[in-house]
Amino acid sequence: MQAFEAFDRKVNPGTLTSPEKFKEVYDAMVGAIPQGTANGLRQKMKAAIQYANEPSLRKRLKLFHDFLVSLIGSEPYGFKSSGIEQLVQTRNYFTHYPEDLKDKILSPSSTVRETERFSMLLVVCLLHEIGVTLDQTRNGLFLHDKFRRFMDGKGAPAGPETPT
Repeated sequence: MQAFEAFDRKVNPGTLTSPEKFKEVYDAMVGAIPQGTANGLRQKMKAAIQYANEPSLRKRLKLFHDFLVSLIGSEPYGFKSSGIEQLVQTRNYFTHYPEDLKDKILSPSSTVRETERFSMLLVVCLLHEIGVTLDQTRNGLFLHDKFRRFMDGKGAPAGPETPT
């Protein structure tokens, strides 16, 4: 997800509001941190607020899915919109380890599969960005052992797999 977010920030830069409006919100939020708050906590809170003007991972993934559907077709290489929430919960769990998310995350084998799927989807998008045709990309992907499992015997996207 970190690689996806980095890619998405470069390809789809965007904010929730203008930088000027966000500066007003940022200054107000930082100003609301109580005086006497430990410096380490103050800095962490400022850093968290600093990124509040970016779209959430959930929104980024929904837009990414929509783009891939327009490029490849429905459920591109098995990436289903219904699986986005579980991807978000898995990233949140492994970022913060809240116990209440443990039952909502992907299994270890599904995490590996989704990591490989997203590696492939990022390759597809990077090649698309530089002008490589989808047919050329499919031919190359089909030759890759880890990516082939997301394709049918002709190099087209295979049917979806249900994450567990």
